[in-house]
Amino acid sequence: MGIRLAGAGVALSLQICLARMLGHAGYGQYAFVFAWLQLMLLFAQGGFSVAALRYLAEYRARREPSLLRGFLRRSSQIALGDAVVLALVMAGCAMALGRSGAEGTTYNFLIASAALPALSQLALAGATVRGLGFAIPGMLVGLVHPILLLGTLLIVVHSFPTPISPSHALLLNLAAAVGALGLVLAMRRRVERGLHQGSVPEFRTREWLSTATQMMIVSSLIYLQGRTGVLISGLLLDTHAAGTYAAMERVADVVLLGLTSVNLLVAPDFAALHAQGRRLELERHARLAAWGATTFMLVTLLPLLLCGRPLLRLFGDEFVAGFPVLLVLLSGAAVNALCGSVGLLLNMTGHQREMLVVAVCSLGVNWILSLILIPRYGLMGTAVAFAVSMALWNVAMLLIVRRRLGIWPCIGPVR
Repeated sequence: MGIRLAGAGVALSLQICLARMLGHAGYGQYAFVFAWLQLMLLFAQGGFSVAALRYLAEYRARREPSLLRGFLRRSSQIALGDAVVLALVMAGCAMALGRSGAEGTTYNFLIASAALPALSQLALAGATVRGLGFAIPGMLVGLVHPILLLGTLLIVVHSFPTPISPSHALLLNLAAAVGALGLVLAMRRRVERGLHQGSVPEFRTREWLSTATQMMIVSSLIYLQGRTGVLISGLLLDTHAAGTYAAMERVADVVLLGLTSVNLLVAPDFAALHAQGRRLELERHARLAAWGATTFMLVTLLPLLLCGRPLLRLFGDEFVAGFPVLLVLLSGAAVNALCGSVGLLLNMTGHQREMLVVAVCSLGVNWILSLILIPRYGLMGTAVAFAVSMALWNVAMLLIVRRRLGIWPCIGPVR
């Protein structure tokens, strides 16, 4: 939790600095391009960052070092290939936009495409460290990139009096990603050094690729569910609206730090306990996770309700008008925390197909409601669409977990 809070503090400081330095319109442009970069990043990993948490934990629990070594090698190869191909596709689309007259946007997307392979390998390395049982170092991996970016940003701004542009911010993001990747790969090599080096790697590429692809689709749908507001606001409204909504999302994400913290810790445990058939212990872990997420949500919700406007003013006076949007987003986040780690449970126990169906339906509800409500209510319509679809998503997954695994993972008595 301390690591996640530190990460949230760094991330929030980074977003505030970017909003202050770029201005309302510039921050909107940066947020719009970065939202697309994060979406492409999900595909660039090929789903292996999520699959690593499941398969590495299973192979460790079953003492199958050959499969473990095989997965480590093949996942890195496939993820790197996917990232390079998608980076080229993204760059090609950017060049096509340039011929249509959107030169500034084109340059920003070219920079984002260059950062894609580094960010992909960075995410996979962090997931690998966690899947091998080193939860705390794996969590620390997530801090390297934002800390380097924030430090680089502050150094550049104080060294050069000229205001920075969204393109400059994206270039600094690229430099930080490359630096972070070097540090994290060194950590991964050190962790893997203790594995069974005498075993011959065994490959189940087709099985791994099938599972990882399903998880990739689910992860992309989850991202779209959470970041639809930024994307669709930028498309249907303008970059000012996208920037405002992005700031509201960053603040609302604070109440979910408890959920993301326990998810980072218990993901390999869920996979190992399910592989060993220990259902009661699996339910106990899930309920403890739900209680942790809910407790943190309640503790952080009240200060945000009371001090939300002064906090938004840190981004800039233009962002304060988004406070009602923040309240609606907080309601959706509260439902997410109350239901617990339902999505993670389905992913770690081999039920990603059911999660995929729910994700598609929920995202469809989100987009339909957005298209109906945004033209009439603006950003408030975006927030309502997200909150409703998020509530439906979590309740549906809660029922599926009960049906497939025979447990209630939400808050309840812990036995």
